[in-house]
Amino acid sequence: MDRDILDFVVRNRTDWMVDAAKLLHHVGDDMVLVPLTLALLVVGMVAGRRTAATVAPAVSMVLTVVVVGLAKSVFGRGRPPVAGRLVEVTSASMPSGHAAYAAAIAGAVWVLLSGHPRRAPLRAFAVAVAACAALARLVLGVHWPSDVAAGAVVGAVVGTWVARVAVHRLQSRG
Repeated sequence: MDRDILDFVVRNRTDWMVDAAKLLHHVGDDMVLVPLTLALLVVGMVAGRRTAATVAPAVSMVLTVVVVGLAKSVFGRGRPPVAGRLVEVTSASMPSGHAAYAAAIAGAVWVLLSGHPRRAPLRAFAVAVAACAALARLVLGVHWPSDVAAGAVVGAVVGTWVARVAVHRLQSRG
């Protein structure tokens, strides 16, 4: 089933899909997202904003990078055939790091904004971006669909868990 789905996506990808997927490929790399989330954490802490919204996304991202790295070394799954790939990738395929990182941020955002009805569009936007980041991995031909699904699950679990813990700890401090 992995091969059938990937073949369908690769066969039907369009120029605009490829352009968007390449943008998400560069922006969604852990070498961009980890420093960005850590910078946001530092800015928030310096500004005196010691809140779950400041801490959870950065912790979610760092923890997800660790979990993905460990999982890739355990599974060691090969990438799809080179002929269908549109960008250079070197690490193992399972799970998709890009899908995991996007889902981790979306999961954290989902939890952090859950008590704010006016922010529901932001929650939906975070999930939509995560879904696009996951689909982009198929459009670029660099992951099997099961890699993307596994990455999304890993990221969503880590992101929501970290955000829930952060909210609980900060609320219990008063």
